[in-house]
Amino acid sequence: MFERFTEPARRVVILAQEEAKRLKHSAVGTEHILLGIIREGEGVASKVLESLNISSDRVRVEIETAIGRGERAPYEEVAFTPRAKKVLQLALDEARGLGHNYIGTEHLLLGLIREGEGVAGRVLEVMGADLERVRVQVWYLLGQEAGKKGAVADPSQRTMSMLRVTLACGPYDRTEALRSGVVRPEGIDLNYVAIQSPPEIFARMVANQAFDVSEMSCAHALIRKGQGEFPFVALPVFPSRMFRHGFIFVNTKAGIRGPKDLEGKRVGVPEYSQTAAVWIRGLLQHEYGVALETLRWVTGGVNAPGRPDALVNRPDEKVSITRVQDRTLNDLLVEGEIDALIGARKPAAFGKDARVVRLFPNYRELEREYYRKTGIFPIMHTLVIREAFYQEHRWIAESLYKAFVESKAWCLTQMRFSSSLRYTLPWLQADLDEMAEVFGSDPWPYGLEANRHVLSTLVQYLVEQRLLRRSLPLEELFVPLTLIGE
Repeated sequence: MFERFTEPARRVVILAQEEAKRLKHSAVGTEHILLGIIREGEGVASKVLESLNISSDRVRVEIETAIGRGERAPYEEVAFTPRAKKVLQLALDEARGLGHNYIGTEHLLLGLIREGEGVAGRVLEVMGADLERVRVQVWYLLGQEAGKKGAVADPSQRTMSMLRVTLACGPYDRTEALRSGVVRPEGIDLNYVAIQSPPEIFARMVANQAFDVSEMSCAHALIRKGQGEFPFVALPVFPSRMFRHGFIFVNTKAGIRGPKDLEGKRVGVPEYSQTAAVWIRGLLQHEYGVALETLRWVTGGVNAPGRPDALVNRPDEKVSITRVQDRTLNDLLVEGEIDALIGARKPAAFGKDARVVRLFPNYRELEREYYRKTGIFPIMHTLVIREAFYQEHRWIAESLYKAFVESKAWCLTQMRFSSSLRYTLPWLQADLDEMAEVFGSDPWPYGLEANRHVLSTLVQYLVEQRLLRRSLPLEELFVPLTLIGE
């Protein structure tokens, strides 16, 4: 790698080692690389920091305050810490992303910010040097230098060797690194369109193929693939998972005290084929012995009338379904015109009208026991690629998959930072401890094999609930991936 370093970048590495020795530290960390950048003083990185009004003196003070000095200077050559090595790798990644065949001080600076967890990343973040601002300044300054040399100074040309991919997905913490550019898929210039409403994403993709890649209802994908009417392929990436014991609501006057009391009742659901509803019906049938064939279904919007037609999948005629267009399921539940409601959203009346309550008030306890018993953390959504796009660029499957894995890992690291709460959850650390106890190191696994049991169970429920005519092999939906662990 070092043969690609420019002379200023090599000086930064040498100066970083000198800084570690000067501070009597036994290894070169990210902080020493940043000190090397400001000592070098003439490269693009120094000019970027200067343009952002980040003074070298302030950087030095912040770093030395954070790490202090050691007690004794090392006798031998100082090695690089794992974080510092990662910065060098990320610098190479940044250079490739910009279409450069060299590694300069600017790439080292971008690598420090992308790494994010080291002292340097934290200091730069506090000073306002976020990834996008620094990238913009790098492009601008490189463009200026190219202009002085008579070259074309158009930063937009950095994407000429990159494939532009538009991805529509929810604004999740586990995809934040992709959304912000901290993680960049290999060979891809990613346009991340963050949309809060999953049904909107699904409907736009199904009706108009509006995106290259998008989040997708897992049940819808399996049903349409089984029907041969799904011009998409899926990646074994699962942006949304959720236990659903807490999403069964009943009217207190309906005489429903337990799950079996649902038999013979009118039950509202946004769409019969909704993934959340499929999981809830499977839960009721297999865990509580509810005879699903006795339930009468009413479909419609939960808190607003209507549902997108593009997402409608009808079971066979043996299932009793009435569709409501002009009223909400919330209003029907409050008035007792339906006895219960299941799905992915809480009715607006819950918590405001005493007539609407959860069937399982202790749902968290029950969900935990359900997971211990079954090993199932229900998958709601997967990721799909337009099949024609995939056939033209088959390599993007591995590139996107690895990027989603890296983004999730980054999220979990950020979440576990213990000196302050990253999210507005007062008991976040206790929740993280419980999560580790129940799920182990990875509560949100990607990949087909790691999720085969969960996905096969979903397929089984779709067959039982008359939404699939046959048990669909998962390999018919999910693309094969060639991944090498190192």
